[in-house]
Amino acid sequence: ARRRNLLRYWLSEQGLPTPPRGRLQTLLSQLNARDDAQIRVEWPGAVVTRYRDDLYAFDKWPKPLPDFEQCWDMSTPAVLPDGRILEVKSAPPGRGLDPDKLAEVMQEGGGFITLRNRRAGDRIRPVGDRHHRSIKNLLQARQMPPWERDRLWYVEANGKLLQVGPDIFSHAFAAQLDQPGLWIVERRHD
Repeated sequence: ARRRNLLRYWLSEQGLPTPPRGRLQTLLSQLNARDDAQIRVEWPGAVVTRYRDDLYAFDKWPKPLPDFEQCWDMSTPAVLPDGRILEVKSAPPGRGLDPDKLAEVMQEGGGFITLRNRRAGDRIRPVGDRHHRSIKNLLQARQMPPWERDRLWYVEANGKLLQVGPDIFSHAFAAQLDQPGLWIVERRHD
């Protein structure tokens, strides 16, 4: 009874409708599933899933970023296929991408970088790491839920991965500690 009430209260706090009795019972029973079990319980207006030891609730299941690849000159915001908007912002010293290295690699690529979604086998040497790592393993180590991984955008130039999502930067293209950097950040479409 306490778990039922807690779930109802939590969903209400999320602004989501309470599940019908049968769905609530299904959700409660699935909470005891194996740790690696993929659980997802849906009812009109809500979806609940578990990842590791946490519950997540949505009004609808997050859609993965569709397959895409587009050139971007960074002079104006870029619109992703799902409506999110990317733009370039100044970053504090030692954070983000090195503007000089970025300009150099863009010049080699005809003045453009490429925005795209995930590809099998993507690898990067993130800032602070000594070795290249697969994106898959890197994101798992960061405990990023699978539905968030499927929505990440990738920035590359001349086949070199520069940035993954808003906060994973390639060591080779990172701003130096004494140098202001550039961030490619995302905002929602208004």
